[in-house]
Amino acid sequence: MSQATRRLDASQAKRKNPVFSQKFKSEPESASNSTITYFGRSSWNDIDIRNVKNSYWWNSKKKQENILIFLKGNPASLTEITIQITDKCNRRCIKCNRISFTDSDMSRDSVIKIIKQSRDMGLEHVHLTGGEPTQHPNIVFIIGFCKKSGLRIDLSSNGFFSKDLAIRMCNAGLDQINISYDSLSDVPPGLHYARYAGLNTFVNHMVLPSNYREMPEFIRRLHNDFPFVIDIQLMPPRGTAKKFSRKEIRDYVKNYARPSKELACEFGYKMLAAKLDVVLGTNEHEWGLAEQGIYHRLIDVPCMRGATEIKVGVKGYSPCTYLYRDGFFISGITTPLDESFKKSIEFCFKSSPPNRMCQKSCSPELANFNVNVYKKHSS
Repeated sequence: MSQATRRLDASQAKRKNPVFSQKFKSEPESASNSTITYFGRSSWNDIDIRNVKNSYWWNSKKKQENILIFLKGNPASLTEITIQITDKCNRRCIKCNRISFTDSDMSRDSVIKIIKQSRDMGLEHVHLTGGEPTQHPNIVFIIGFCKKSGLRIDLSSNGFFSKDLAIRMCNAGLDQINISYDSLSDVPPGLHYARYAGLNTFVNHMVLPSNYREMPEFIRRLHNDFPFVIDIQLMPPRGTAKKFSRKEIRDYVKNYARPSKELACEFGYKMLAAKLDVVLGTNEHEWGLAEQGIYHRLIDVPCMRGATEIKVGVKGYSPCTYLYRDGFFISGITTPLDESFKKSIEFCFKSSPPNRMCQKSCSPELANFNVNVYKKHSS
């Protein structure tokens, strides 16, 4: 099937997406109340984390361009797909939300079929997740197939895999690995193996009530022990992880954010430096949201990345990784990809503000990305 037939028809998009027929606020008024300024930044308005020149957010400029093209009434292009190739995991992290996990694998043939279909729809980037993707018996084959297909391929891992597997993934063409490292007392061996294999490596670090006090030492030790790590993706609590109290947030802001940011700047962790003073909010209003598990400014625009990305796993298709994690699906795994992509776009653009699950599930940088792209569209 040709690329043109597998893309969303432009006239359909224009009819179904309210973004073409109505205006949305770029930010709720309440978000600007009681704003405090520290470290030269006052709010999320001042940064777009995906514009930090760092390959963690690969090809984000191209994604923005494709979204803006779509918003003008042109066909949508599926630039990126996240595939949860397995629900199996060799760890049981407290931060992980396993609502939609089944402890089973996607078949190799299913994964390859989806990648082939996605390629006909404009695909450039495949991201593999789990569960723990290194637990999939065909992980090396899947990586190699993506590279032979001319695609960028990366994955997120808990870092508990073997040295041999690290080498084989690197030889197969893995472009990047993101390894979770949340506690100084639990160093994932995969960091050592990634260095040995020569993999481009980022660290995912979830700031929690239990670990925020060790943030400066964490940054210092990561730099000393694993100097090859490119940058650190800082994340707020997710899944079943304990939420921050207002008292803990104030303690983090007053005593730990600034020294941590100074170290991040010193060591060249640009992505980390951009998030340390905003990850839990920048004012009393946002700190109140953080207590409820909402770690971003409230958004009331459609989900912009819905026009370029989709998530698929054993249980079906979802508009994004966050909604998949929280158990929301727009179609089953047997539904054709092009049909699922159409449904995903309709869901993302059908109303504003986003539904309650989106507000609870969304990440800080994505919420800001959506608003910034919409501002460009509206200007």
